[in-house]
Amino acid sequence: MPDCEVNPKHAEPEEARKLEEVIEPVINSTDLSAQQKAQQIVQIMKVTQESFSGPLPHPEILKGYQQLIPDAPERILRMAEKEQSHRQSAENEMLAQNRRNIEGSISANRRSQILAACAIFALLIAGVFLTRAGYATVGGIIFSTTIIGTASIFITGKLTQRSNTDADRSVGEDK
Repeated sequence: MPDCEVNPKHAEPEEARKLEEVIEPVINSTDLSAQQKAQQIVQIMKVTQESFSGPLPHPEILKGYQQLIPDAPERILRMAEKEQSHRQSAENEMLAQNRRNIEGSISANRRSQILAACAIFALLIAGVFLTRAGYATVGGIIFSTTIIGTASIFITGKLTQRSNTDADRSVGEDK
């Protein structure tokens, strides 16, 4: 095998030197055939990949920035802290708004139920009053339609609630 110099294009000088130190004995070995040398060099040269993820750059990259701009790492850290703070405040505001919406919805439902109960009570009293006043047919119609309407609302409400619960369960089972 001809003499070769190990100097990969993208390797740092220190990395290239280390690589050369490891490969050179294999190249100069007289105990190995050319094919064995090639196989060992391939094993040595396998690519090593380092991955890094997160809101901040890898520390080595920060060192590179520091070489260009001395206070760059501090500025980058401050920027990440500001971004995190902004994200948290936005999430907190969204949660607070959701809480206000839910509380408003509950309050509106309570008012609706109170008004509906008052209307039903007023119709029942009107039906009883008209029946006692001699208008039995009109009073009976108001009284019976009020009771039938109220009962049907409760029945359909329970059926809707039960079907929603069943639908929620089936969606949860699909996951």
